[in-house]
Amino acid sequence: MAKRRRELQIARIRKELLVEQAAQLVGVTASAWNKWEQGIRTPTITKAFKVAEVLEVPVETLFGDLVSHEVAR
Repeated sequence: MAKRRRELQIARIRKELLVEQAAQLVGVTASAWNKWEQGIRTPTITKAFKVAEVLEVPVETLFGDLVSHEVAR
């Protein structure tokens, strides 16, 4: 989970987005985004794909464990 937090934060910073800006683009609150970066919460699969789209990073890079879990279901 620590790797995910780091990848999410790095991708956001590379896009030069503040937490508030990234959250708005994905359609969540800044608080929700912060919880994702801190590893407190995990986005839904739909939001995970939206995050990947906004940050222009493969969803597996950011949320590989989440995607793997959903595919296995």
